[in-house]
Amino acid sequence: MHSLKGAITFEFDNYKGITVGPILAKLFAMILDKRLNKWAEQHGLCAKGQVRFHKYYYTIDQFFMLWVLIEQSKAKKKPLCCCFMDLKKAFNNMPCEVLCQVLAVLEVEGRFLRCLHVMYAKDIIHINHPSEGVTSSFKCQQGVKQGSPLSPLLF
Repeated sequence: MHSLKGAITFEFDNYKGITVGPILAKLFAMILDKRLNKWAEQHGLCAKGQVRFHKYYYTIDQFFMLWVLIEQSKAKKKPLCCCFMDLKKAFNNMPCEVLCQVLAVLEVEGRFLRCLHVMYAKDIIHINHPSEGVTSSFKCQQGVKQGSPLSPLLF
C-alpha cells in the first residue's frame, strides 16, 4: 500500500497504468519506435520468438507454431514441455536508469538516448481514482509507459 501526500491510500496492484498524453507525444513515440525497431532489427537484437518486433509476423503465428509442435509431439509420442511467462508486473518494475544503461550498452546513443531518457526519467503522473478524483502530480521513475508505442520494444 502506498500513500500519496497522506491524502489517499492506494493498493497499486489494484490499478493498471496507461499512458494518456498529447497526440503529438504519441506520434513522436511512434516515430522513435519505428526508428528503434529498424535499428534493433538491423543489429540482430530482436528475438525471433517475439513476433511483435518483426515485420509481417503476428500473434496468431505463435498459436499456429504451438499447434504444430503439439501435433508433432503427438505423432512421435514424445512429451512436449511449454513455458508461459506472465510479465504483467514487469512493465511496472523496470527502473528508468537501468533501461537507459542497457540501451547505452547496446550502443543506442546521442540525441536518441537523451530523448528516451527525458521521456522516462522526467515522467510526471497523476492517479485518477474513481471515488477520490485526481491526485496531485508526482514523479514516476520506474516502469515503461503502458500504452506507449515504445514500451514493448523497450521492455
